[in-house]
Amino acid sequence: MIMQLPLQGLHYRSEWFYNTADFFKRAGAYNARFRIAARYIAPRDSVLDVCSGPGRLKDFIPATCSYAVIEASPEFQRGLKKRGIGYTACDLHAGMPADMNSYDVVVMIISLAQFRKTSADLLLESFKKIARRVVIVEEVVSSARSADDWFQKIVDHLCATDYYVPVTWYTPEDFETLMSRHGYRCEQVGHDYRVGCYEVGL
Repeated sequence: MIMQLPLQGLHYRSEWFYNTADFFKRAGAYNARFRIAARYIAPRDSVLDVCSGPGRLKDFIPATCSYAVIEASPEFQRGLKKRGIGYTACDLHAGMPADMNSYDVVVMIISLAQFRKTSADLLLESFKKIARRVVIVEEVVSSARSADDWFQKIVDHLCATDYYVPVTWYTPEDFETLMSRHGYRCEQVGHDYRVGCYEVGL
């Protein structure tokens, strides 16, 4: 168990802080990542949102879709329960649960980098086994910050929880190489986003 110092882990212990920090970081592009993911989801699709946070993707997909999530944060789980969203509580650094249902679409939005040092490869293969379509939306950076970078240290402190591993963000080239290795096609959406997509039969 991580001993909590002031502000340590606050990013995942407070939904208000998470949403506020996210809003100021992304400004006018606050909802862009959800709109990007929603393009790949059709009416009546069954959707599994992996690392869903508060479950905001649900507001951007057709109302006829079924929506379930995997989320590790107890704070977000409480919010999901209040919204009537079914969730699986799981730390994915050890991989996906063995008894997952099948879905039309598995989505992961700006979360894969959190598993880069642990289970990213395993997750990408596991998603393919339980879905007809897998959509990975990732924010990319021109160059990765070092672990000694002051801003990265602040991020790591604010995110520090039992289920967080310090992140090394993907560059476009890193992400494209990873997607290619696992049979996902890669698409560029604007300057900051890449989408890895896998579809059965393609």
